Amino acid sequence: CVVPVASTEAALVEYAHRVAREIRRPADSAGRSPHALGVVADVEDANDTLNKRLRNAQLAPYSLIAVVGQ
Repeated sequence: CVVPVASTEAALVEYAHRVAREIRRPADSAGRSPHALGVVADVEDANDTLNKRLRNAQLAPYSLIAVVGQ
């Protein structure tokens, strides 16, 4: 899950979506989808506090949470 530090800043939210798209790219030469490889990338960009968005990501079945921002 990719969590932008400030969900109200459009540039940070767009950057979080770019990071998620990059994670979702096919990872092998056979062109298998990332989902087939077990890779899932979502952006937690709800209009909640950072703590709430991190807690939501922790409660979801993600093995990695990336926090992006300045």
